[in-house]
Amino acid sequence: MLNFKSTSTLIIAFVLFTALSLNIQAQSNETPTYGLRGVHSVGIVDFLIEQEHYNLNGTMWYPALNSNEIEESYTYDLNGLVMTGQAIHDARPEIGDEPYPLIIYSHGLFGSRFESTHYLEHLASWGFVVIAADHTGSTFFDTTSADDIVQSFGYRPQDISRLIDYAEAINTDGEFAGLLDMTAVGVTGFSFGGYTALRAGGALIDSTALTITCEGVSTEQNALCDPSYQQLLAETIGLDAIPQGLWQSAVNERIKAIVSLAPCCVDILGADGLVSVTMPLMVIAGTEDTAAPPEYNGVMAFDNVTSETSALVLIEDAGHDIYLDSYNGAIVRAHDLVQHFSTAFFMTQLKDDMNAATLLDPSTMDFAEITYTAVGINPE
Repeated sequence: MLNFKSTSTLIIAFVLFTALSLNIQAQSNETPTYGLRGVHSVGIVDFLIEQEHYNLNGTMWYPALNSNEIEESYTYDLNGLVMTGQAIHDARPEIGDEPYPLIIYSHGLFGSRFESTHYLEHLASWGFVVIAADHTGSTFFDTTSADDIVQSFGYRPQDISRLIDYAEAINTDGEFAGLLDMTAVGVTGFSFGGYTALRAGGALIDSTALTITCEGVSTEQNALCDPSYQQLLAETIGLDAIPQGLWQSAVNERIKAIVSLAPCCVDILGADGLVSVTMPLMVIAGTEDTAAPPEYNGVMAFDNVTSETSALVLIEDAGHDIYLDSYNGAIVRAHDLVQHFSTAFFMTQLKDDMNAATLLDPSTMDFAEITYTAVGINPE
C-alpha cells in the first residue's frame, strides 16, 4: 500500500527490510556536522494518553542532566522487539538552555515508535524535545486488517494533534513545566509517517487523485479503491459521505516545519491536495526506494507544495529501509546523512540557527551520495 500498487509489496518491504542489500561504490565514512551527536545528554520517559476510542502509548526524549556522568544506556523493549540506545530513563530535564522546540515523530505502517530510536535520540541531543506514539491499528503488533490500515489514514493526523496537546499540558505543570517552546513545533515521520506529517501540515486527500490512482488497480491490491473503504475513511475523519474533490483539512496550525522521510501515499493527495502545504518542508528519499518510489511520493510532494522554504534530499541508490535502527546496508553513512539534513533543517526553522542554514545552502552542498535541491534557504 506504500506505492498503492500492491499490498503484498508493502508487507514484503517491511517484513524483509533487514534482508535488503545495495550495490554501490565505496563512500566516505566522514560524519557531517549535524550527523554528529549533539552536546546534550538524553532523557527518556514513557507516557499514556487515555482517550475515548483508543489510548496512545508514547515516549518522550529530551535534553537531560547527567551530573553524575552515569552510562547513557537504555533498552527498548516493545512486544519482543528489543534494541539498545543511548538515553537515561527518568532523568531530570536539563535546565538552562530551555525552552526547547518540540518535534513529533510518526512511524511507518507495521512499525512502532521505537523503529528509529537513533534518529529521535539524536534530535534530543541537539536540544529538541521529541515525542512519538504507537499509532493504534498501524503497528507491527496490532495491524490486523485492511480496516485498520484505512482507518489509520484518518486517525494518524488526529494523533499528531493529540500529542501536541499532551506536550502543551505537561509544559504548564509538573517536572517538565516550561521545558518546551510551543511556538516552535516540528513534525517528522517515516513512510506512512511521512504521509502523516504532510497531512498534519496541511495536505488534503483528493478524490480526483484517488480516482486516477485506482485506474487499473483492483480493490484487492488497494483497499482505498473500494468505495466502501473510502466511506469508512470518510467516517473515520468525521464525514457523513465521501467528498467530491478535496477532503477536509487535518492541518495543525501549531506546526511550523516538516521533515518527511520516504513519504508514501502522496498520490492520493495529488498536486491539488499538496498546494495547501505552506510551511517549511524538507523531503528525504532514496532513489532506489521501490516501496515508496520518490517520483510518485517525495518528489511529487516537493514539486507541488507552496512552501516558501523547501528542500529535497535524494540519497543515491538508497532504498526504503535506511531510516530504521535495523539498517545495516552498504550506504556507509546513511544514518549520518539523514540525521545531518533533518537536524540542520529543524535547527534552521525552529531555532533560527544561521550556521545550520549555511550548511543547507545549495551552493555549499558537497555530498557524493546526495542530489540536493532547495528554495528559500537564506543563510544570511
